[in-house]
Amino acid sequence: MTSIDIPGGIATGLDPEIRFVDEQGPITTVAEIKESPVDGMRHVTISAAFAQFLWLLSDITFRIHDSVSILTEFEQFSDKEKGQFISHLNDRCEESRYLKALFDWESVLRYCADSTNRIIALFNGRISETEMNELYGYDMTSGIGTRVNAIYTYGMTFILLHEFSHHRLGHDIQTDGSVAEEMEADQNAFWSMYSDLEDKEKRTAMRGILCALVSLLFLNRNLEDDGVHQRPVERIFTYYDLLQSEEEDYAPLLCYLLYAWAVFAGDDDMPKLYENKNYTEALEKMKAHLMELEERNNRQYSVP
Repeated sequence: MTSIDIPGGIATGLDPEIRFVDEQGPITTVAEIKESPVDGMRHVTISAAFAQFLWLLSDITFRIHDSVSILTEFEQFSDKEKGQFISHLNDRCEESRYLKALFDWESVLRYCADSTNRIIALFNGRISETEMNELYGYDMTSGIGTRVNAIYTYGMTFILLHEFSHHRLGHDIQTDGSVAEEMEADQNAFWSMYSDLEDKEKRTAMRGILCALVSLLFLNRNLEDDGVHQRPVERIFTYYDLLQSEEEDYAPLLCYLLYAWAVFAGDDDMPKLYENKNYTEALEKMKAHLMELEERNNRQYSVP
């Protein structure tokens, strides 16, 4: 990254060391920038439990996204092509191991159910030291692991750059800030990543940003307006709408991310995908549902 000028931020009082909180859970925050009362240096803190959650959410979403893509493509093969594909799954190359892991839909669902239970435990604060070490021990060197880790890394980068942007933009971090400042920090982080990356790396980064934005819904399952940040659903679609004109289709990923939230939040009314898997149409219905839910909940919470 160059356009966001991290070296310049360090030169003007930012401590380059990122500090962790919530190392054993539960998740109490996401990330913050604070100023030391001793030396006036600013530093960024991030929740270790939240970081583990974001990795799990990225993992679940990626596996379902790619598994559905592989299975859908397989259904369109001729009998001969299906035979060739099944034969290829038994090869010992990395690509075959990757395809084989995601071709078994029942196995993918079991894996994701287990990860969902770990997410619930992270939020409820029931993670032991042994369990936390297991989370840190996920394989990030496999074909799936490296892809998931790339999405996660860019999602975490967006969150950290958001906090760093408060420093570079001269925001008063001693106060709660304003919606305008929070939106400015989002924009600074987003456009720095968008402009500094290219091709496949940029597409991965944009997926990571969507994962990061949806992850914030899990900490706000009632979609409440905190008066400081952009409303949570609007915040997500502000950046999804910017990406719609891209050649890459981000709609399937966002659909699966929002479904994951609906399961977590117990939202049984979330619209489902149609038989033809028209993700764009489904996402529009999901957006309308969430916007209505957000508006209704905030009217309810605003009643004296």
